[in-house]
Amino acid sequence: MDLETIKEVSKKIFPKYFKDGYKSFKIVVNVRYNSSVSRDEIIKTVAEAVDAVNPLNFVDLKNATYTIVAEVLKGVVCLGVLKDFTKYKKFNIAEAAAPDKPLPADETPNTEEPEPVKTSENEDIAITE
Repeated sequence: MDLETIKEVSKKIFPKYFKDGYKSFKIVVNVRYNSSVSRDEIIKTVAEAVDAVNPLNFVDLKNATYTIVAEVLKGVVCLGVLKDFTKYKKFNIAEAAAPDKPLPADETPNTEEPEPVKTSENEDIAITE
């Protein structure tokens, strides 16, 4: 695995996603069992490849439209472009299905129906807090 291979693959993949307009992107790199190339070198190479396709694209680490994922495992590199990766909780089904933020115990909404209080024989009044 070398950086030239990443450049060549990037030239084939990236035009489909980054050719037109202003697109935001971020790069996620995971390197496992490989010490011949650093994470920073991969990020620099991939960013240069995106810039070569269209210099109007820009980096947005929080709300990127596209996320470029580079997985390095020994001598193999997997390179992919994912749309709305962060929006969909990194495609983690458990995270996507969970509520955004759990409420503290003292702020949990009361979903129980209040019991009516009889004030006279003919009317019911519900008292809520």
